[in-house]
Amino acid sequence: MAFGRIHIIENETEKLTTAQLLGNRYNPNREEALRKEIESGLSRMLAIRFDMEHLTGIEAIELAKLRSV
Repeated sequence: MAFGRIHIIENETEKLTTAQLLGNRYNPNREEALRKEIESGLSRMLAIRFDMEHLTGIEAIELAKLRSV
């Protein structure tokens, strides 16, 4: 589980950078198509950022077994 704060990205430069990072991550090597998509939709896009403050979790049983060997 992750705990933290969510913020709406209002800075246009940060919003553009976020859109480019996500576009390149999920549709790599399509720079021209990504540029056109961002140009047409950036003004309507709502971007949010999650600033993680604390992370918890349970160790998988497989990892726990390896630790005890």
